[in-house]
Amino acid sequence: MGCEFAEDLKAATKVSLLTYGFVGNRHFYNSRNPIMTIDDMASLKVRVPKNAVMIDTFEAFGAAPIPLA
Repeated sequence: MGCEFAEDLKAATKVSLLTYGFVGNRHFYNSRNPIMTIDDMASLKVRVPKNAVMIDTFEAFGAAPIPLA
């Protein structure tokens, strides 16, 4: 799968992927309710860095991202 992704990326953008790997888990803590499934993210206010990728990601999760200044 990684090789196929690297080949597709190079064909589409001419960017050569040098390496890839596991980035790690992300943990969420809040005082409202436990997060056991993606459905638990619905309308949850989450502070995120002020960039489009993070805002869009949390909106896709169903959360209500609040960009930090």
